Amino acid sequence: MVQALAGASEKGRWGGRLTKRPLPLDDDAIDALDIGDRRELARFWLGRAAGERRVSKSCQVIRDALAGLRAPTELVALAERAIDDELRHAEIWRLGASRYWGEPLDEPEPWPLVVPHIDAPPKLRNTLYVIGQCVFNETTASAFLETCLSQAKGRLATAVLREILSDEIDHGRIGWAFTAWLSSRRRAEVNPWLVPMAHAHLREWRRACREVPATFAAHGVPSRADTEGAVMHALHELIIPGLASLEFSTDGMRQVAF
Repeated sequence: MVQALAGASEKGRWGGRLTKRPLPLDDDAIDALDIGDRRELARFWLGRAAGERRVSKSCQVIRDALAGLRAPTELVALAERAIDDELRHAEIWRLGASRYWGEPLDEPEPWPLVVPHIDAPPKLRNTLYVIGQCVFNETTASAFLETCLSQAKGRLATAVLREILSDEIDHGRIGWAFTAWLSSRRRAEVNPWLVPMAHAHLREWRRACREVPATFAAHGVPSRADTEGAVMHALHELIIPGLASLEFSTDGMRQVAF
């Protein structure tokens, strides 16, 4: 049976369902772990659930920013769906955390969303919100999840990562389609903000990095070094070339260090 998501929108990706296919909760790789590792992995997964709920709130900001900028209706609709996607992701991670823990876990304490204050006119501020979330964050999240998936061995971890990665790639497309839609004048207004945005972006990922046992990679939690590698790959091989191809000025972005 395909799991349902309480309170999900019928207009969401799977019409109110949690996943397209049932999650494989029977997983020998989890059962083979000692209780200490299972509990620690459960905490990691539950933390991701809290993070996804915060991103859902961020997607509300992005939806409103796109609407305020009179962006194409298709992009506003995708941002609306992303709100639901992130709530689904949170529930998927919570279910997985419960499987590792050995009994159902409650929803984690919510992480507050702090929308950064940007001292810029409203239209430019909204533009920067969309670029920051959908170009920087979602593109990097996709690269990180690809790294997680490449190392995952367990049935549950592999299924969860595939499910969520497919959505994150879609969310990143919102940002790239949006930047392609921007006028040359608006792109010129964005240029001075790109290096500070890159610094802020890497700072947030640094805060999330932790050293973990090597065995955790098989369960979707890669090492600190591999996480750093995924983040820098996203910046240097995806974000910077993508912005440059759209005639943004990326001078200085390659000097931003993790």
